[in-house]
Amino acid sequence: MRQYLIKRICNVMKVMDKAKGPFTPTTTTILDVNKSHASHYIARWNGGEKYQVTRAWQDQHVVDVRNNTCTCRKWELIGIPCKHVIATLYEMTKNSEDVGDIYRWFNKVYWLDTWKNAYSYKAYKEEEEK
Repeated sequence: MRQYLIKRICNVMKVMDKAKGPFTPTTTTILDVNKSHASHYIARWNGGEKYQVTRAWQDQHVVDVRNNTCTCRKWELIGIPCKHVIATLYEMTKNSEDVGDIYRWFNKVYWLDTWKNAYSYKAYKEEEEK
């Protein structure tokens, strides 16, 4: 078990050293895909903190930016803004609303700093007491 942990920590550290940006590599890939899909959606404000996000073929969802929810449920389940949320953030920015940095809409578990912190511990064998 210890050997597995040592290997795992070393592999993750190598990946972290190559990572660019504030997120883990997989998260960055998911964000890029969601951004490209978001360009096909239209978000319209429907009152309060909610937006109706639509695309052709009856694909419709409601994004609630106050409660960080989307009716597709991906945002709540994985903590990464889905394509509907990103389309909403684009619309909010177009209307001069302060959405801040897109990174603030992510769960902290996907931040590279969180990853580095989690993998900062080393698996080594304690010396036996004499």
